[in-house]
Amino acid sequence: MARASASERSLSCHLALVACRDGHGNSHLVNELMRAVYLSWYLQRAGYGNQLVEQFKVAEYAVENTLAHAHETGSGGLRLR
Repeated sequence: MARASASERSLSCHLALVACRDGHGNSHLVNELMRAVYLSWYLQRAGYGNQLVEQFKVAEYAVENTLAHAHETGSGGLRLR
């Protein structure tokens, strides 16, 4: 991956996280976070990093829980919980 592409991807994920933490998330931003979780998992599987598998499961659960909570409550601004 080219450096510019990696930087753009990193910025996109960071902004999505900040927006969701501040209660300004939407389904697109939550999808960005899920892509970041999966990309991190695949990079780890390729030999980059040494995080515990449980950490990826926790991150995936947090994103899924955010979407489920938004659907249950009908809230517009998604907040990462």
